[in-house]
Amino acid sequence: MGTTKFDSTTRRGLIRGAALGGGAAALFGGFGMNPLIASAMAKEAGKSSKPLKAAFSNAGLQATWCAQGKQAAEYWGSLFNVDVTWFDGQLDAVKQRSAIDNMASQKWDFVAIQAFGIGTLTAPVNKMIDAGIPVIDMDTLIA
Repeated sequence: MGTTKFDSTTRRGLIRGAALGGGAAALFGGFGMNPLIASAMAKEAGKSSKPLKAAFSNAGLQATWCAQGKQAAEYWGSLFNVDVTWFDGQLDAVKQRSAIDNMASQKWDFVAIQAFGIGTLTAPVNKMIDAGIPVIDMDTLIA
């Protein structure tokens, strides 16, 4: 079956909405956003009729800011029907590179990455981009 322009536009819009939702979650989560308000926002925006697969990675879950970002992404994922898989950077560029190499070997609807170091993840990220996977770069530049 072919994908119609309407289907791809809707999916692309959903991915953008999920990315914006994840960013809002990270921002508002730090301000103690009320879960009822977050739930109402998700209901208003709508959620995917089929689960989306998303991969996330940040510098390391040992840092409280990164751990809170993971909690926020998983929470917003549950609201928008996004299955979030986490690849922990472990505060080590070599370990994060190994995790992102693993991420790049799989199929995702989108990925979001905070690199531990600039230039350390370029090859696997380019592999995902070449495969048509939208990549969201958070905080630290990938290249």
